[in-house]
Amino acid sequence: NIQKTRVGFRFLNTDIVNAQRQGKTVLIAFEENGGISVGGTIPYKDGFATNLKMLELAARAKLAGGTINALYDELQRDVPRPVFVRTDRHLNIRDTSVSQRYQGARGRVMQEFIRIAEDLQRRLADGEKVTLQVAEGDSRQVVEVNQLDGVYLRFADGSWIDVRASGTEALLRVYVEAPTMEANPRITQWA
Repeated sequence: NIQKTRVGFRFLNTDIVNAQRQGKTVLIAFEENGGISVGGTIPYKDGFATNLKMLELAARAKLAGGTINALYDELQRDVPRPVFVRTDRHLNIRDTSVSQRYQGARGRVMQEFIRIAEDLQRRLADGEKVTLQVAEGDSRQVVEVNQLDGVYLRFADGSWIDVRASGTEALLRVYVEAPTMEANPRITQWA
């Protein structure tokens, strides 16, 4: 069971604590910038506990006559790694009063993405089969839309895109995960 949160470890922390209060076991929580919390440790970024867990895995692998690299290779064979790309789209508007109207989560750019998301959500709720042309000659069936943190669209093939405004810079962050590297730029192009 995977729980998605908004960007920032404080949101992961809250979900870890809530899950534990519900009697659930949290295996791992992580964020893009490398913050990791391993279940059974403090519910916050804990590099020391994560490193100890990796040492434990290495020791167990060695006792079984293997290596941690062999475990990693086995995992990659059993669970192929999707291709993930983040693209930052800078809003290069020199006039600061104009720039401020376009940037951020409430700016005009994100409002347009939100308008599109709300339309897609409405159509999905009506039972419509929704496709989105992400690039010329590349249409994808949309199976999930959410606005937990930006605008997130998941497609029938398992690929997804999340567009969110940076909270600290005049840019949009476009996150894409797809089964192949070739699909990423086509999906990113939509944003």
